[in-house]
Amino acid sequence: MKTLRSIQALRGLAALSVAAFHAAQWSRLDFEIGAAGVDVFFVISGFIMEAMAAERRLEPAPFILRRATRVVPLYWTLTLFAFAIAYFWRGAIPRIIPDWGHLGLSLAFIPHLDPDGWPFPLIPPGWSLHYEALFYLTFAVALAVAPNTRLKFVATTLAVVCVLGAAFPPAYLVLANPMLLEFVAGMALARLWRAGGLPGQGASIALIAAAFALLAWQHFAVFVPGNWRPITWGVPALMIVAGALGLEGSRLFRPQILQKLGDASYSIYLSHILIAPLVAKAIWPGLPWLFIPAMLLVAAGAGWLCHLWLERPLIRLSRKLAKT
Repeated sequence: MKTLRSIQALRGLAALSVAAFHAAQWSRLDFEIGAAGVDVFFVISGFIMEAMAAERRLEPAPFILRRATRVVPLYWTLTLFAFAIAYFWRGAIPRIIPDWGHLGLSLAFIPHLDPDGWPFPLIPPGWSLHYEALFYLTFAVALAVAPNTRLKFVATTLAVVCVLGAAFPPAYLVLANPMLLEFVAGMALARLWRAGGLPGQGASIALIAAAFALLAWQHFAVFVPGNWRPITWGVPALMIVAGALGLEGSRLFRPQILQKLGDASYSIYLSHILIAPLVAKAIWPGLPWLFIPAMLLVAAGAGWLCHLWLERPLIRLSRKLAKT
């Protein structure tokens, strides 16, 4: 599948959105809406998987192996690094708890509550990888069914998981909730895209503007999404991705900086939480007008270096080992 500049740019911008959310927390400012970058990621993930499966035949086992070698090596490496730092320098990285059981569950991608009772793995942003993992497993099974029923199979399976989560609140808290349906929305969008059903450039701009207006209203109204997140954030996320795809042929997403941010988005997303304490030591978070832009610049730069020097070599090595 050819690289879509719009999707690549959105991945980078979504990662920076989450980084901005955490930077604002350091400055004790409310920018919760920045966390909606994760919802954009979920829609994009569903879109990409369905678009790839529609373009060429994917087998379940190779699909899972390729996903694992893409996601796991960097996550394990940064998790172990964060654990070591937190173990030998207690409190050096806020929210990183050096508990051995917590480490094991995190490395195993098992959703759980951390020792403080929060639904996060050792590296907090890694919670979204639990959702991704469940989606990948469900999608891999769906690859064995007829292509025209793949979307229905994934939608039904994830909907059942959501219902089970509603019946068992602890599961709802850590994984089994309607956020999973954002992947389904991305898959449906891929089918619409392949059928040529997306709006033109003018309507796409309007769609993106409406999505940001909805998010801005929620921010200024101090609206807490809670259980409604798949609608209040998920729908605007879907609108943004759909609108961006409708602008694929424009010059909007051509700047190389946006494409490079997209390349490094996974590294930025995972590593920025480890970078924040270093930036906070250099720049007082009480100066948000200085701290937050600096945090985003350092997170982007460090994420790019992490992508070049760690993520890419780890992917190459793991895929080489997987073939042996």
